[in-house]
Parts: sequence; structure tokens; C-alpha cells
Amino acid sequence: MMASRDSKNPNPYVLAVLTALMSGVCALAGVYLASSLSGSQSLNHASHVARTAAYQQFFEAQAASKESLLAQLQYVEGLVDASFTDSEIQQVEDYIAEIVPLISTEKVIELTQSFTTVRGQASQLVLMRITDLFYALNDRSEEIRVSSYPHAFQAWFIELSPDNTRLRPQDVSPELRPLLRWLASFEKTGTAYFDVRVDESERFRVLLAAKIYGEIISQMNKDIHSQRRN
Repeated sequence: MMASRDSKNPNPYVLAVLTALMSGVCALAGVYLASSLSGSQSLNHASHVARTAAYQQFFEAQAASKESLLAQLQYVEGLVDASFTDSEIQQVEDYIAEIVPLISTEKVIELTQSFTTVRGQASQLVLMRITDLFYALNDRSEEIRVSSYPHAFQAWFIELSPDNTRLRPQDVSPELRPLLRWLASFEKTGTAYFDVRVDESERFRVLLAAKIYGEIISQMNKDIHSQRRN
């Protein structure tokens, strides 16, 4: 009877061995997970450092290129944001008229080279914006992913686009679809209160490129600040 009762009780030595084995497995798993997390954080940090360095190099290069197409686009955006009176709007129109002849194949190729240092390190959103910038300059605005931009940009795009009938409801955020339908329901008319020097499509091309370039700079700064928080 005693032997029968002993056989039902766990052997303390076996329990000790099993406990040690389980503790070892758990410890190894913890070390592995900690090592993996540390390695992932190190890779993310290295990527953030490289991205920030690439952005800073781009900013410095553009600051030194006052006559580049990007510098001119940035100036246009600044003019537009500060334009309220008829004379200020005329100044924007005059400057756009000077830029339009400069948007040549050579300038676009030069612009491609300007982004060389950024492309390998940029976030996916910045890369998307860069692609959209070239769509704008090449008069392919219908290929721009408008819905990926902030609502303010989308509303601006809808209102200024010479042919907003090319936009589909799915191209913009749901909140802006009523505005799109309303604007597309009638033909734009009106009188310009300034001396028109370029046609509507050319004006929109320059303004759109300037606006997208502003979004690129904004997103780069957001990437840098998010990296610092991390």
C-alpha cells in the first residue's frame, strides 16, 4: 500500500530538474527577445540617423542654390501665401510667367539629380510626394494621389484645378466629395482682377508643383521631429 501511494506522488528530484529546465528555457527566450528588440531598435536608430543626414544635406544644397527650380517653386509658394491684394496677386502672376519657360526637360533632369541624396533614405510618404512633384511638372496632375494629402491641400486642388471633372470621388477624402460634385456641376466662369500672363493650365502646373514641394519640405521636417521623439 505504501509503494502504491509513493508512485502517485511526483518525484521531487524530477520536479527540480523540470523546474530548472523550464527556467532555462524561459531565460533563453527572454534573452532572445531582448536581443531581438535591441537589434531592431539599433537598426531603426541607424535608419533615422541616415534619413536625417540625407534630409539635412538636401536642405543645405537647396539653400545654396538660389536660382534652382526648387528655390523658385518655394518662392512662389511664399508669394501665394502672402498675397491678398490685387497688386500682390499680380506679382504672383508675373513671377509664374517667368518660371513657365524655365520648366524644360533639362530642368526636370536637373531636378531629378537634386533628389538623389534623398531617395535612398526618404520615408515612403516623401518618396510619394517627390513622384507627385514630377507628375505636376510634366502636366500629369490626374496621376497625383490627391487623397493622400491633408484636407486643406485636397480642397485647394479641387478649387484651382482647371479640369476638376477628371477627379473621381475616390480620388479625394469622403468629406470633400460634395465639394467636388458641386464644383464639377458647372463650368467655371469669372473675371480675373489682374493682368493675365499665362493660361490657366500653366498657372495651375506651377502652383501645384510649388504646393507639392511645400508638402515635401513639411513631411521631411515631420520625419526629423518624429525621429527625435523616438
